[in-house]
Amino acid sequence: MPKLSALLGSVTALVFVAGTAIAHDAPKGRLFFTDNDAPVLRVLDLDEGRVTHEFAMPKASARLVALSGGEYLAASVGDEAGTVLFFDTGLAFEEHGDHRDVAKSEPRLLELRLSGVKPGHIVEGHGRVAVFYDGGREPRVDAVVHLVDLVGLAEARTPVGRWDSPGPQHGIAVPLREGRLLVSTPNPAYVAGEKDASSLPIGFRVLDARGAVLAELDRAGDPDRRCLGYHGHAAKGELHLFGCFMDEPGHPLADGGILLVRDGEKGIESRKIPYPDGRRVSTFRYGGGRWFVGNYGKPGDYRAFLRVDPERPTPGLSDVLEVPGGRIVCQFALAADRLVNLTPDGTLRLWDVEGWKELAARSVVADFDCAWNAAMRPELALAGDRVYVSDPGRGAIHEFSANDLSPLRRLEVGGRPTRMAGVDTH
Repeated sequence: MPKLSALLGSVTALVFVAGTAIAHDAPKGRLFFTDNDAPVLRVLDLDEGRVTHEFAMPKASARLVALSGGEYLAASVGDEAGTVLFFDTGLAFEEHGDHRDVAKSEPRLLELRLSGVKPGHIVEGHGRVAVFYDGGREPRVDAVVHLVDLVGLAEARTPVGRWDSPGPQHGIAVPLREGRLLVSTPNPAYVAGEKDASSLPIGFRVLDARGAVLAELDRAGDPDRRCLGYHGHAAKGELHLFGCFMDEPGHPLADGGILLVRDGEKGIESRKIPYPDGRRVSTFRYGGGRWFVGNYGKPGDYRAFLRVDPERPTPGLSDVLEVPGGRIVCQFALAADRLVNLTPDGTLRLWDVEGWKELAARSVVADFDCAWNAAMRPELALAGDRVYVSDPGRGAIHEFSANDLSPLRRLEVGGRPTRMAGVDTH
């Protein structure tokens, strides 16, 4: 049985965080972004409209994840060491009911560093951050999860825990309440080295703080207790949605739905919501409100959205929204019932999820390659009532209203800005 154990020593980690905006006043906070060509992390002050800080990085175009409501940032560098770094964003938030005010201090790189083979998903929950390293088959390196406690992170006193997977996998770990951990189960065929086997997991297990199994959600014969070919996760409190493989006859990971997992008073409960047709979700978003939204299509070819109300028994074809012109979904973000989407033709669109209709659309950047590791790829970030789009071809970051996509500012930052991360203030 895999065990949770203390991890001594350091690991490398890199984090990116975007600033905030508030509805009652001009934008406040900071936007953190990387560069396509230069190994730097830059900080854009949203009050001053200029870059105020810069941090040297091991490699250009790090992947950024906002943590603790925007107070910290994780950056996955993408270097050979699998480095993940952590930053204190220098932002502190004060709640005022309908908005948050922002106090600023100096941002800084923190001492904690993580490293490993193929860093993947970084997931926060209940004061902990799970950094998943996929490992690999040649040579075999099993997946590893590093658990970082956000309490004490800024003082370099952060306890770090570790969970070792029974094999390599492109998986996920989700911190749950009371120190428990949901971890994905690797595909046995992939672990065994079968040539065409998928690295995607076959389900999950829930472990207590000592590593004992509390729930098995990887039972091949039980659709409500499995998630074959998992990819895509979002959460609303203690409710978690996971995208499983579609129902494709003859495929070794044929499944056909979305697994709902609830960590409630009765323990771990799960059930499967079937897909409306023979497609699947591989990325989920939740932004508050009624709906989850996922991309929808065939692996590598997602040209629609699927909205999901977890309180309804099943979504139907009326919950599928095709992207105009048959475009690939590419990048999207969700806040309450507003969905923002940037497609590879450079078009930014705003959708009303409740009415499932387009509210606005405008061309904002040049055509680009949507592959996750493509060079010169613009990125979308949603921060409060503002939408930001990086424009590496023009050395700028564009700011739009999240209400109607009206242009607000073009922020000249120089270089080739790419990856960003947004922090929602509401």
